[in-house]
Amino acid sequence: MLENDLALERFLKKHARTLDGERLKAFKALLDYPDSDLRELLSGRREARDSALCDIVQLVRSCESRGSV
Repeated sequence: MLENDLALERFLKKHARTLDGERLKAFKALLDYPDSDLRELLSGRREARDSALCDIVQLVRSCESRGSV
């Protein structure tokens, strides 16, 4: 899904070098989500249950909202 790809691209441009440990593990888990579920998480229509995943989703959201006008 293009929206997901763009959001993840913006996130990686800003945070790729600093991803490690739990954040990297959570990001990899996020990539395993089906497109529709990922869009639900990134759009805020659904919240992640895992706290580490929730942190990554929030970071991706923050990059997405700054990138859109």
